[in-house]
Amino acid sequence: MTTNRRRAVLRDVAELASVSIKTASRVLNDDPAVAEPTRAAVVRAMEALDYQPDPAARSLRAGKDRMVGVVIDSVGDVFFSRMVARIESVLNAAGYLALIASSNRNEQAERDVVQAFVQRRCAGIIVAPITPASLHGLGLRDTPIVFVDRIGDLPQTPPSCPTTTASGGEPPNT
Repeated sequence: MTTNRRRAVLRDVAELASVSIKTASRVLNDDPAVAEPTRAAVVRAMEALDYQPDPAARSLRAGKDRMVGVVIDSVGDVFFSRMVARIESVLNAAGYLALIASSNRNEQAERDVVQAFVQRRCAGIIVAPITPASLHGLGLRDTPIVFVDRIGDLPQTPPSCPTTTASGGEPPNT
């Protein structure tokens, strides 16, 4: 038997704990200014309601998500699967999650995935570009882009801030 119980929101937690939504939010964000008895009441309410924070709502408020998009040729390629494993390890240690997608060496698929990551407000995007110009014309909204394995080009990058590869090398002048 399944229940159609509505998903608890922060307002429900605050109400059950008899605190303001702002106080419940402070507890959720580990604000040290919250008194311990208040923190305990909010945590009990979260547990009683099986409250799960909504990462989409958080990313809308913050302007970006704690996810980094990674676009590679194929997860089946040994080189890229090892690279992704290392990227995930480094991101996880820094409190980020990796969202992995394969382009299968299809430039339109690569562009679509990168644009989806931008729209999802990823904190950054790591790309193994199919061609140096494969991201030209995309609205990247100041999303940090790191190119790996191959040199990529972002035409909107000011000359005073050259795009660099993951190894730190500068792209050649074209």
